[in-house]
Amino acid sequence: VAVEATIDVREALIAYMRWRTPRSYREIGSILLEQGVIDETLYRLFQEAVSIRNVLVHN
Repeated sequence: VAVEATIDVREALIAYMRWRTPRSYREIGSILLEQGVIDETLYRLFQEAVSIRNVLVHN
């Protein structure tokens, strides 16, 4: 649930700022990294969280 909430907030920020639309949850982190919102460390943590979320949801 926490990962889903984080994804939702990040998607809302991207939409509000009118940055490019992410095609996947993983791309959300890439966009925020490109825009300077998060650093490389937080980017990697977010990608790991998305991976765990995908395993839980799809397996």
